This record gives sequence, structure tokens and C-alpha cells, in this order.
Amino acid sequence: MVDELDKALNDVERITKEYGEFAYIVSHDFAAPLRHVREFTRLLLASTNEELNEEQQEYKDFVDRSLDKLDGMQNSMLTFSRINTQGAEFTQTETAKLVESALALLDTEIKDSDANVEFENLPSVKADTNQLQTVFFELISNGIKFHREGVPAAVTVSAQSANDEVTFTVEDNGIGIEEGHYESVFKLFRSLHPDTDYPGMGTGLTIAQKIVERHNGKMWVESVVDQGTKIMFTLPVS
Repeated sequence: MVDELDKALNDVERITKEYGEFAYIVSHDFAAPLRHVREFTRLLLASTNEELNEEQQEYKDFVDRSLDKLDGMQNSMLTFSRINTQGAEFTQTETAKLVESALALLDTEIKDSDANVEFENLPSVKADTNQLQTVFFELISNGIKFHREGVPAAVTVSAQSANDEVTFTVEDNGIGIEEGHYESVFKLFRSLHPDTDYPGMGTGLTIAQKIVERHNGKMWVESVVDQGTKIMFTLPVS
């Protein structure tokens, strides 16, 4: 039984490593072709003296949007592949300061959407500071983005400690998530909504969950459609 468990753990470790290497190779090798397509498209358009008509401009805008999306996907894959391989050492970290830093980065989004973000009872934990800040950034950003029409976003970050671990909750009053999609929101590039409604790569929760797992924690969703969502995750106290 012990041998079978060791083999299963080794298989999981091997598959995780292979996937990380694959994601890195693919994302890294995407970069050059994307640059080439973007640059040669620019040169092609510059080579003609004629102004683009309305239809041609639409085609150009579509190419630009598609390249921007591919570029974003490439960067997200690169970030995802490096979570375990290029993370920093864990140090004692004041999570309130990480939330403050995340809010500073989201200042424009908060002002543009008239959002209100509050946090309370946030303890110190041992963590990779930059990665944990990314977790708070992604979760708060989602809480702001997926607000209900006509209802300003309200996001609260809180924490409770019990049994040598901390459970963090990022709660919003947004559009909510159907129960059948609780698992799929954590899948890479899986977006539940069209880009025209909620622009994005569909990678934020995937990256956040992967970071939490690197910290020996877990992340899950509780939600009510048209009322709001709670993204919850645990971290060891030390």
C-alpha cells in the first residue's frame, strides 16, 4: 500500500513537472512568431500609400485584437509555468500590506467602476510575497470586473484562523457563478462570458489557485447568481 502511494505521488510530481516544462516551452516559443506577425502586418500596411477603407480597417482591428489576445495568453502561460519553478522563498508576510499593494495597482479600475473595497482581520502568514500579492490582485480584480449592471462593486477581504491555518475570503456582490461552473472557473483560458461583456484571458483564477496550492493550501468557490461570489482559500499559519 505504501509503495503504491509513493508511486502515485511520484507520478503526480512527474506529470506536474512535465506539464510545467511543456507550458514554458510553448509559451516561450510563441513569443517570436507573435512578434513577427505583428511587425510584418505593420510593414505590409505601411507599404501601401492607400488609406484603408472601412472594411479593411475592421480586418486590421480584428488582427490587432487577436494578436493582443494571443500575446496575453502567452504571457499567462509563462506565468503559470513559472509558479513552482521560479517562486521565491517563503517569508513572514503581512497580508494587509499585500492587499493595499493590490488596491494601488487597481486604483484606476476602482475609480472607473465606483467600486468599494474593504479588508479586515488580515493576519501575517509565511508566503512568497509577490505570488500572494498576485492572488489578492486577481481575486479583487474579478470582484470588481464581474459586477452587476447598475450596481457598484463591493468587495470585502477577510480572514479567519483555526487549527494552524488561515481561511481567506474575497467576497463580492456581483453577477455570481452557477454551481455547475464552480470547477470550470479554475481551468486555464476558460471564460464563462464573451470578451465583449467581460474582457480578459480567463487565467486569473487558474494562476491564483496554482499559487495557493504551491503554499499547501486550497481554493474554492461559493456563489449565488445575481447576488455575489465568495472565493475562499486556505494557507498554513507557518
